Amino acid sequence: MKLDLFTNNSSIFSLKKKWVCLLIIGISSLILRLIFFPYEIPFTLDNLDYFAYSVKVSQIGGLPQDWHISNNGWPILNSLLFSIMPNTEMMDYMFGQRILATIFSVITIIPLYYLFRKFFSEQIAILGTIIFSFEPHLIINSSAGGIYPIAIFLLTSSFSLFLSKRKFTIYLSFFTAAILSCFRYELIVIIIPLVIFYFLEFKNENKKYLKFISCIILFSTVILFVGILNYANTGQDGLISNFIYEQNFTKESLLENKDTGDTWIDDIEEFRVLNFLVKGFENSSMIFLLALFPILLFIVPYGIYRIFKGKKIENYFIIISGIVLFLPAFYAYGWEMRDARYIFILYPFFVLVSLYSINWIQEKFNPKIKYLIIFAIIVISIVFLFFETSNHQEEKESFEIAKILVNNAEGYNLYYPNGKYVKSALLLDSWPEILPNNENGHIVRDLIRIDDINYETVNEFIRNSENILDTESSRNKDDSEILWNSFKINEKLPSTSLRIGDKNFSSIDAFIHTNSTGKYLLNNIRYFSDGTHRETPPGLTHIIVNENENENEIFKKIYWQSEKYPYLEKIFDSKELEMSNGVKIFKINYKLFHNLEN
Repeated sequence: MKLDLFTNNSSIFSLKKKWVCLLIIGISSLILRLIFFPYEIPFTLDNLDYFAYSVKVSQIGGLPQDWHISNNGWPILNSLLFSIMPNTEMMDYMFGQRILATIFSVITIIPLYYLFRKFFSEQIAILGTIIFSFEPHLIINSSAGGIYPIAIFLLTSSFSLFLSKRKFTIYLSFFTAAILSCFRYELIVIIIPLVIFYFLEFKNENKKYLKFISCIILFSTVILFVGILNYANTGQDGLISNFIYEQNFTKESLLENKDTGDTWIDDIEEFRVLNFLVKGFENSSMIFLLALFPILLFIVPYGIYRIFKGKKIENYFIIISGIVLFLPAFYAYGWEMRDARYIFILYPFFVLVSLYSINWIQEKFNPKIKYLIIFAIIVISIVFLFFETSNHQEEKESFEIAKILVNNAEGYNLYYPNGKYVKSALLLDSWPEILPNNENGHIVRDLIRIDDINYETVNEFIRNSENILDTESSRNKDDSEILWNSFKINEKLPSTSLRIGDKNFSSIDAFIHTNSTGKYLLNNIRYFSDGTHRETPPGLTHIIVNENENENEIFKKIYWQSEKYPYLEKIFDSKELEMSNGVKIFKINYKLFHNLEN
């Protein structure tokens, strides 16, 4: 007898066959993720911050008191993994974090299946898990090692448990929602649809108020426990304090028309709220289209119509939940933070809505069309992944180049797009010591990075960047105003001197900066993080250029006509190592530079 996992025969969809089907889907999606896995490529940006925090927690066996970072649930979980790993190399830890995120992405199909079953048949629910498992954006994101895979897992678990409508699962739903809020603080808004539909669903039940109070107590206990733990360590709870900050920031910028110096809206004189909303809708529309392409773009729109047409309370639950969870993303897009990851939490809703279209197509035409849909999803996903991950070799090379830069330079020019690996290279260079963090919780670099905009010639750029504390552009400025990545200036000096190793520092220029908890740190312009004073004047020591067509015009000349600049001594050329990236690093011979200028 031929086995068909998508027939209507109830014996086929026994409990055993259902789990076999989910197991096959999970293993297949795991294999696909491992095929396109970014091996030997380090973390960057916020994932690097979370990683460094995780390592710090595993090293000290607790939360660091001098480092506040939002959404520290994920790095704490990773620290548990790091503490049992036998190998302590940086790239091995990063590999472990990526694998953990990938596992959460794969096992999400379990709660997702039960969520889909509240709306569709077993066959369509299984098809929904296939769409989710092979969605290329989610595959790429899962291997990035970030927060969203576990956040999506917790969200779908909470909703699946809630819609089960049993007493115990309702409690678990609120508990899971609280845990989710510790991983992404803005997702605490999940409590809104849970509360609304709790009363709609159980309005005729006895003791509904007592059960609701128990759910809220459970939810609040988790939130308070995590908040108190964070506050005891850093003076910030990491949840409510973030909302208060955003509320004050929004009030001052949008309602009181105050300039913050941080956003595009400072240039708007009036109608700031309207401009903010317009920008939010513009960015949201663009990012939605990119996020739905290539698989979901053509099946979600009709599904939206079908879910609104339905009159079931579950439909309204999904609609309201989707809108509520979209609000944090819309807020970010209003500030021009155009990161597609903000709407990744909505992918379970995208897939669910798309199933309405697929279900209609199956009923309208031939039921066997589902096989064509599965085949198309897998093929399109693989093709898309080939294009999106084709630059993995270039990324590896960029990291190698960053390591060379770190080992040679003290000051370098801003270079795009692969300068993002400099922090990773610095972390590797200092390993297992962790780099210091700034007031926003981001790790900071020892190297001085100098912006090269507004310069018309190479000589002008070098002349003004040799000593950043003694140039026309830096006179009458604090150190923090000179560098793009400077720390926050404090109004009051500490009452005691700062000690690093066997060195004491007490002068005003030694510790004018603070980290995320207000602890004073060495001025990274005058000192290295280990307390060693910079022997040479802080400034540009090396220039790095590439053959990228978007490269600064003055640096294009250096790359292609370096012989015209005898004071630039080439120390690295990627083409000599047969790298695909065309990158050159030059050391500045200032003695020869000044002789030629004179």
